[in-house]
Amino acid sequence: MLSLYFLFCGLSILYAQEPENQFVSGINGSQIGFKQEFNTYIWNYNLNTYKIVRNRWRFGFAEKFRSSLLNLSKDNDKWKDDQNLNVNLDYFLFPTLTIQSRLASVVFLDKQSGFNNDIRTHQGNVGIEYTPFANTRIFTQIGPKWDNRFSQNDQGYNYSFEITAKDFQWEKYENSLDFMLGKDQFSQRQNHDLNLLYNVSREFVPGTTDSLQVVTSSQRRDNYTSNTGDIESLRENIKGVNNVLLYTLSKNIDMRLKNGMYFKNVEILSSFQDVEQKRRKRNDQRFSHDLLLVLKQKKVKGQMQLSYWSQKQVYDIELEKSNLPFSQRTAFVTPNNESNRLMFVSGLSANITNNDSLYSYFSISKFQYDTPDTNNFDDRDELRINSRLIAFHKFSPALNFEVQASVNFYHMVYIFGERSADNNWNRIFLLRPIIHYYPVEQFKLKQSFEVLANYVDYDFEDKSVLTKSFVFRKFSVDDSLQYGITPRTTLLFDYRLQLEENGQLSWENWTEKVLLSRRNQWLHLFVNYQPYQYFRVAPGYSYYIREEWHHNTNQTGIEKKEKTGSYTSQGPVLRLYYVPSKKVKIIFDAIRYKVNPPDQGEYFINNIQLILNWTF
Repeated sequence: MLSLYFLFCGLSILYAQEPENQFVSGINGSQIGFKQEFNTYIWNYNLNTYKIVRNRWRFGFAEKFRSSLLNLSKDNDKWKDDQNLNVNLDYFLFPTLTIQSRLASVVFLDKQSGFNNDIRTHQGNVGIEYTPFANTRIFTQIGPKWDNRFSQNDQGYNYSFEITAKDFQWEKYENSLDFMLGKDQFSQRQNHDLNLLYNVSREFVPGTTDSLQVVTSSQRRDNYTSNTGDIESLRENIKGVNNVLLYTLSKNIDMRLKNGMYFKNVEILSSFQDVEQKRRKRNDQRFSHDLLLVLKQKKVKGQMQLSYWSQKQVYDIELEKSNLPFSQRTAFVTPNNESNRLMFVSGLSANITNNDSLYSYFSISKFQYDTPDTNNFDDRDELRINSRLIAFHKFSPALNFEVQASVNFYHMVYIFGERSADNNWNRIFLLRPIIHYYPVEQFKLKQSFEVLANYVDYDFEDKSVLTKSFVFRKFSVDDSLQYGITPRTTLLFDYRLQLEENGQLSWENWTEKVLLSRRNQWLHLFVNYQPYQYFRVAPGYSYYIREEWHHNTNQTGIEKKEKTGSYTSQGPVLRLYYVPSKKVKIIFDAIRYKVNPPDQGEYFINNIQLILNWTF
């Protein structure tokens, strides 16, 4: 097949028209970074250079390196390194034909997770890229590959073949094609990819377009599961069809109708020493239908969507055989199931007056999950209702008011009595007004309040045990102030107060028994000083305190509130921005926290981030 392809390329070059030069210099630069968060340290280095030499040669070099340390103790540090190196050297043989060479190396060493995830992969490729037209690309490459994982050294080869043709016309239809075939072949295992995407569309009259998309893909991944060379093979095949119809109903209303079919087959083969080969399969079927109406007017814009999808998953193995030797990553333990969702969504935005605008959102959906397994009791129905309303009012150029409100309902119903005790309603209410006040350019104030209530009410309560229904409520205040003291100095102030409570709920009596309450406060203060256009320094201070109380009720019904402790963290903050030119940027952000947890000794936490960017 490859010999026929090279012959095709050679003949096509003679007849191809010379396109415009498509080779554009890429971004050349490097980045060095360091970040510390509590006991995690991260170092990274990126370098990318891309140059065209003597109008014939193109050189590219890219290096990405990331190393992280999890500091648990002096004698128990955990490291993880990830390096990705790519070197490219291309030669422009003709304006439409490029000879490419590539060296790639991936090294991943993981000593943090506790699993054997170490990988070392190196490969070299030689290929050609043929672009007979501006919207057409043909590419192929082949070369050796070395791979090491689970103490297994594999040597083999890899190749890939790609065809891309975008937006070409045929019989008044617009067509696009993407095809890719790739393979890694080793002595004991192989990886394989085959992807095909074809799209055809036509505009019959202005505003009316019909399109059809066909996709098929095949994938195989062979992975070692032990140091003795045991292999698990994951194989996946996907086929799908999508049809989209766009139609203009009127001057202000457009319609989109989308229908799709999706079929997926997954197979896992696992071979262990002295154990016969085991096999598992899963077949997925999915059908989707969407109807969308879009309203476009000068002052009112909106949309309504009705969608339905159904899915079926069928396995070839029974649950009691789930102890067969498969890795947890690919073990199939879910029973055969069917699910579907019917959903209605609407959104509207309106400019009522020059000073008033309104945004709204509403959705309602029903989800159904069924299994034929008589030993499974997870069959359920779910009802979700979500609504949101945002209103804006402009009192003056300096004063704006915004209010956000949302109401969300979630009802879970299990079909079988074995799990009906978990049937519940979840109701969430939110109200958040916001004020923006900008009297002068040097003064900006933002203030907001928020009330949040979350009620979880179980349909069947057992009065003889602890009540399962509960309530969570929160009230918060946010203040943000920015004040320009001088043309070069700005004061930044942020304060947040948050009050929370958790308790048992009796929905029918609309009563609550408070069990726990908290008060959280945040304070951030910065002085932003910019002596030069390219240099800015912002020293500051951060403070946080959390106080917690337990609520107990004695036999006489009297509530007793007892403070159980407080947690504080505070420390200085320093931020630096140095940008002497468009090619150089240095950012430094650091904070040192002094932490006082309840019933423990104080300790210190350093959070540091340093970024150096250089573009050349």
